[in-house]
Amino acid sequence: MNDLRGIRIGFFGTPDFALESLKVLKDNFAQIEFVATQSPKPSGRGQKVNFSVVHRWSKKNNINVIIPKNMKERDFFSRIEQKKLDFIIVVAYGSLLSEKILNLPKYMSLNVHASLLPRWRGAAPIQRSIINGDQITGVSIMKVDKELDAGPVILKRKVRILSNDNSGKIHNKLSNLGAHLLIDAIKKICSGKYSFENQDSSKVTYAKKIKKIETKINWENSADHNQKIIRAFNPWPGAWTYMNQKKRFRIKILESEIVESSSSDFKNAKPGFCNDSLLVKCNDKLIQIKKIQKEGKKPMTSSEFINGYKPASCLLD
Repeated sequence: MNDLRGIRIGFFGTPDFALESLKVLKDNFAQIEFVATQSPKPSGRGQKVNFSVVHRWSKKNNINVIIPKNMKERDFFSRIEQKKLDFIIVVAYGSLLSEKILNLPKYMSLNVHASLLPRWRGAAPIQRSIINGDQITGVSIMKVDKELDAGPVILKRKVRILSNDNSGKIHNKLSNLGAHLLIDAIKKICSGKYSFENQDSSKVTYAKKIKKIETKINWENSADHNQKIIRAFNPWPGAWTYMNQKKRFRIKILESEIVESSSSDFKNAKPGFCNDSLLVKCNDKLIQIKKIQKEGKKPMTSSEFINGYKPASCLLD
């Protein structure tokens, strides 16, 4: 089959990672019967209610959007049962689906997951892979099971994590790769030319949700660890610290690199000492801040920050 014409799909997804799969399904002429996404949530200073990117894109493209309040609602089940779906596709939806819903499609329910399962099941596989120092990650297409990310895998592809990759870059690579791999999986299933690979339970690791406390940089840690934290939390939620100038304020460090320095500035300095060129001492080596964001301001390069704020040597904490 050349495309997905006539294949009836129900799509469950919410953030940017899900949107890429939805776009590629549409590009391949899949018959998208509905898109289910999470309820809009207030955000920002004004607590303005924002619909998900999947919701906004679906409305713009005249696709029926459903925001289920409760997956056990009888009305919700009957609405999607009437669609006579071939597949349910789940990509970063944000809630588990009941077995009753997962068993509705003619073929099966599929999930696009941003790791090489069974490694990094759970909510934050991209961030955890970077923090852990993994050199390889990837994307898996699996049959959705009642247990979180535990279903048999149909297809997977590897991606190398480069030393300058952050979560944003890996996210974009995997969302694009996963979307096209999903199309391949659907075609294989429809033709009957596919097989399952059961996950090895002895190799399972979990990518727990990111906690706020993890995003604060501890300068007592090694430069290597802090560099991973900065990469893992860029662009979201951002690795941060306090800068003590005339006033104490919070900064996010968006880009940095580990450097060697023989500068006398750091000979007897404590971890967290930052000179006027934004070179910071960690427990062992130094980190050069390259991109920074003061709280409430736009991101800027280190040179822009230095020219604008003319920071004196200080302690970051």
